[in-house]
Amino acid sequence: SAKWEYNINHYPGRPGQGTRAMLMYNYVQAYASSLFPGHITADIANTASDEIKNTVRKLVLDDDNSFGSAFWYLTSVKPEFHNKSDKLRDGNMDDFKDYIEHGVQTTWDSGRQSIWESVNAAL
Repeated sequence: SAKWEYNINHYPGRPGQGTRAMLMYNYVQAYASSLFPGHITADIANTASDEIKNTVRKLVLDDDNSFGSAFWYLTSVKPEFHNKSDKLRDGNMDDFKDYIEHGVQTTWDSGRQSIWESVNAAL
């Protein structure tokens, strides 16, 4: 999300991708379904046009829901990292790095480490 500057994917611009957690559409659809039951049918995840994907994404772009998506992802999609005595509990950078690489499934780099260190220094 370019350091939380955006809540939709601008680069490369994937339809339906967004929230402050920059969830892929399948997760945006699941998150929106959890918040707005009855608004979204289960088959939309696989058959939605780009316009429908962007419409579904729009449901969760307000600040509360957009920022809340990261907690939803952690607790609903990757619960093995949530509320465990050995995971993400004590500010341990190795735990966070493990979550980024294996939970979020993206790369760890010095920029992420710098942000992690700044956040923990502020706390």
